[in-house]
Amino acid sequence: MEQTQTMYRRYDLDWLRLLAFMLLILYHAGMIFVSWGWHIQHPESSKYFEWAMMLVNQWRMPLIFFIGGAVIWYSLHKRSSGEFVKERLVRILIPLLFGMLVVVVPQAYYEQVQKGGYAQSFWDFYTSAYFFEFFTWNHLWYLVYVLFYSLVCLPLFNRWIKKGQPKWIDRLISNPLGVVLLALPIIISEVLLRKAFPSYQNFITDLANHAFYLPVFIYGFLIATNAKAMAAIKKAKWSYLLLGVALYTVLYTFYWVPETEPATILGYAVYQALQSLNTWLWLLIVYGFGSTYLTFSNNFLKYGSQAIYPFYILHQTIIIIIGYYIIQMQVDVGWQFLLISSGTFLICGILYHFIRQFWLGRLLFGLKTDVKKKGKAAVSTVAAV
Repeated sequence: MEQTQTMYRRYDLDWLRLLAFMLLILYHAGMIFVSWGWHIQHPESSKYFEWAMMLVNQWRMPLIFFIGGAVIWYSLHKRSSGEFVKERLVRILIPLLFGMLVVVVPQAYYEQVQKGGYAQSFWDFYTSAYFFEFFTWNHLWYLVYVLFYSLVCLPLFNRWIKKGQPKWIDRLISNPLGVVLLALPIIISEVLLRKAFPSYQNFITDLANHAFYLPVFIYGFLIATNAKAMAAIKKAKWSYLLLGVALYTVLYTFYWVPETEPATILGYAVYQALQSLNTWLWLLIVYGFGSTYLTFSNNFLKYGSQAIYPFYILHQTIIIIIGYYIIQMQVDVGWQFLLISSGTFLICGILYHFIRQFWLGRLLFGLKTDVKKKGKAAVSTVAAV
């Protein structure tokens, strides 16, 4: 059909996914130095870190969900629904369970050592306290959400692939203003739900996040399947950028820097509406510029596209372990952040090169386990996350 994209390799999606997860690693390293509350924290928080992180906090996770929806379009064209479900279960559930049982445990341990005064060994903590008090998925919550969204949206996505999108949706997202209007459900949900359901990544009660991330996930699929929508976004990307900068200026000037809380219900609604619109605009900005300029491949992209899933699973635990010791060093905060972030990338890289060599390692960290000739593991066109 006219709205359907010709199947070809979308290097821009590969780049955006890779850069989004790299940014996530840097963001979590920065969480040590802000006052928002995290697993371990520097004794003195930095406003400069907070202001910088507010800039990307608006769209870093929505971008990952948006791309997650977009790549399903390509995944479903290569496999049946049954094969898609099987791949998702194997490549998401197994790493999730392994992560909760093994990878995440040091995060809870070092948090209790720093904040709770826990003085026993790691093994004592693992066998006597973790499973009864602190068993959780921590940063792996994304895997739970994206798995659920993938499965619950599968009938809808299959219908759109076979029969095309409804005409009214096609008309709406075929022009730049119509694409912006997709923000309305997100704005309404944020105004109505965010205060009552703050973000704690509790899957059952996390209604505000579900009402936010699920539409973004669906929008990623919608836009990836519609050539006219992609053309509209690319055409309007500079206009979106100007409006996005203006919204950021308003948010920093009137809310974030002075740390002003809206005093009335109307004021709160206006604030949430501004934030939600800003988030959606920056997704369009990143997507528009990415689809224009990131249409190439190189060795870094090939490496990163395969490595980023194990990096994602490992990174927060490594940040917390090395961060616990580095923030005790008598060096400038900027140097501490540099040591933590660069050390995390280095250690993740070393572990990844070990993990990728073995079938079990690949299984536990969500990599494809089938092998092509010359003993090289098959490259996944669409990653599980």
